[in-house]
Amino acid sequence: MVDFGKVLVSLLARAYIAEFSEEEVISETLTQISDARFWDSLFGILKDSEIHRQMIEEIVNLLQFDIKDFKEYSVRSASVKSYEFSDEFIPRMLDEILKLEVWSANYYSQLLKFDLSTISREYGEDVADKIKGTLQKLVTWEKKHAEAVRKLQDEF
Repeated sequence: MVDFGKVLVSLLARAYIAEFSEEEVISETLTQISDARFWDSLFGILKDSEIHRQMIEEIVNLLQFDIKDFKEYSVRSASVKSYEFSDEFIPRMLDEILKLEVWSANYYSQLLKFDLSTISREYGEDVADKIKGTLQKLVTWEKKHAEAVRKLQDEF
């Protein structure tokens, strides 16, 4: 029999990795920018990304999976891209951040389509409702972040 909790946790590992990857891209970008508007927006997204990873960890805990194993699995699966510095560095990095934001919004939206009825049966309706609420919040945040990055692109 398929363990849908385990399937969801595995899918969440990809989102966890994406959040981490985005943090790395933003951190690298911030080393090259001094403009306060960029710092404010990008640092806000960086902070939110940390919160998103904690929200994912909360779901993993709700599904009664060991968070240490989850993190180890995520780290083993992660690959962080490196970038060359050039005159086009900032626009390229903003494009990369936007891609990650759009991907994350789409990914969390797809996770919302996950059949939570099996989760509800296995872990309780309260757990399923918390997971759904968390995923909805993540979609909303990612869409706001994408819009913020688009605004930065327009200013650059």
